[in-house]
Amino acid sequence: MLPTLNMVGDFIALERITHRLKLLEIGDVVVCVTPTDPWRSVCKRILGMPGDRVCIDPTAVNRRYITVPSGHVWIQGDNMSNSTDSRNYGPVPYALIKGRVFARVSLNIVHNRLIFQRLTSSFIAKGLAGSLLGEEWACFT
Repeated sequence: MLPTLNMVGDFIALERITHRLKLLEIGDVVVCVTPTDPWRSVCKRILGMPGDRVCIDPTAVNRRYITVPSGHVWIQGDNMSNSTDSRNYGPVPYALIKGRVFARVSLNIVHNRLIFQRLTSSFIAKGLAGSLLGEEWACFT
């Protein structure tokens, strides 16, 4: 999930209600079990909801599209050049989703403080890259 989440030093805050009520939307970051390995969880962004028509590989010359089936979502990592996601294993069933990420928690060692940043899907819905709202809504020194 680079550049949204760092490989080292970031923690995520997860809520487990939204996906059970089927209130997820495009742009939400979720944690789910991979369809290929039931012992592995991944953190990816939702790019397609049931009934949506999504491009399997937007970088390909001959683009192919798929319609997301009912009860599934299309997920992709933010680092598209180095991400194993729905482009590899297809639409992911809702049942494999563990929860929605609502915040990133990181430790700023230089300034000796703990930073909470709220994740939002509004930038992605507008077609812009990046998912952090950018505001620090809790900071402890």
